[in-house]
Amino acid sequence: KAISAFRSALARAADGIRLSSEREADVRHTLGNLLASKPDASPADDADALANFRSAADVEPTNSIYSESALSFENEFKVRENKRGYHEEQWRLQEAINNQKQLQAAEDAEWEEDQRASGFVDIR
Repeated sequence: KAISAFRSALARAADGIRLSSEREADVRHTLGNLLASKPDASPADDADALANFRSAADVEPTNSIYSESALSFENEFKVRENKRGYHEEQWRLQEAINNQKQLQAAEDAEWEEDQRASGFVDIR
């Protein structure tokens, strides 16, 4: 709800109800913090958070809090992207392993069937 409220404030500002630059930077910074701290943040949320931090720094460049937050979250953004990439690669590799196991099991079953058909008996 808080994220929606801040987005609405920015939308109203874009529609002609101007906020002071200090207030707009504060709203963008707060929205960036809310998005960045979501426990289930998606890549789109992270990108939106980064855009809001950068925008806050652009709107109010004299306030170092905004530029420091933008720089800090840029680093966090990279870490999150790397983690997502790692987990996606892990999932892809596990899928490949599972597919290989299924293929191997099918080939083994086919080989055993061929052996039985030719009269070979496995006495294991």
